[in-house]
Formats: sequence, structure tokens, C-alpha cells
Amino acid sequence: MVASRKKAEYFSKKQTDDVLVKFAVSYTRVSTGKQTKEWKTGINRQEKAWIKWLEEHPEYTPWDRKFVDLGVSGRGKNRTEGALFQFLE
Repeated sequence: MVASRKKAEYFSKKQTDDVLVKFAVSYTRVSTGKQTKEWKTGINRQEKAWIKWLEEHPEYTPWDRKFVDLGVSGRGKNRTEGALFQFLE
């Protein structure tokens, strides 16, 4: 987490005349493997919400990589392993 803070400080204090691009990062998660197979899944709702958010915020560019944790609990496990953990590192 310290490395992330240093990166944030570097970018926030950097003096430049360049135009900076705002990136948006997609993170999709469902808690159980069963939820990945259901027709009315949270995955579809999350994807639709992501697309809608991007449409409402055209000043953001979607980051090329999407982070997905399928069947990973949101009660801590997603912060110690999986896609969210990779992003936070």
C-alpha cells in the first residue's frame, strides 16, 4: 500500500503542461461460483452499470484491463488474493 501512496503523491504533485488522461478501472465480483452460472447474475448488472457509468463520464478512459473476481468473498479474501489484491498491489 505504501507504493501506491507514493505513486499517488508523485502524480498529484507533478508539474506539467501535458494533458493528463483520467482512467476508470472496472472491478467485477460475485461471491459464489453458483452466481457465475445464474441467468440473472450480478455479473451482468455490474457490466451494465460499468457501461452506463462510462457513458455518463466521458472524461474518463476505460483502462484496458478489467479486474474480475468470480466466486471470491468480499469479506476480506478479495483483498488478500485475486484481482482486487493484484490491483491494490
